Amino acid sequence: MSSTPPVPVVTDKPAPVTAAIRILLIVGILGTLLAGAGLFFLLGMLGMVSLRTAAPGLAMWSVAFLVSVADIVAALALRRGKRGVRPVIVGFQLAGLAMLGFSVVAGWASQTQPGAPGVGQMLVMLLGVLASSGLPFVFGLVAAGLLWAPSARAYFNPDTATVD
Repeated sequence: MSSTPPVPVVTDKPAPVTAAIRILLIVGILGTLLAGAGLFFLLGMLGMVSLRTAAPGLAMWSVAFLVSVADIVAALALRRGKRGVRPVIVGFQLAGLAMLGFSVVAGWASQTQPGAPGVGQMLVMLLGVLASSGLPFVFGLVAAGLLWAPSARAYFNPDTATVD
């Protein structure tokens, strides 16, 4: 009587998943603090600048805050073993980066001074925003990449694990 051995179920988290959880927690906490401070200071300046000028910054910091909180929630869900969070993490990071680009373009377009910045200056503005406010999204994409690494596939798809 021969029986086929059962397919092993992976219960321990592989190293890329553990690293992604840690990255998402750190990025989420730091991003929440950064975005909260940005919102606080921008709301404090609303009496000094027009809403038209402040709207791109408000949108950017609001989305950054929401994505940072979503990173924390996603990291906690991954830690609890929820396996369907990978596409959500990728989507939030890409949405955050798109919102940063949109806020730079909207800020560039809302300038009322003569001699608005040219394309080169806009690229410098985009790189500055990416370096100052976009790092949580970039590191979030790194964490998302770790979740899609081949070594994490057995954890996320236990039905497709092969027996050697």
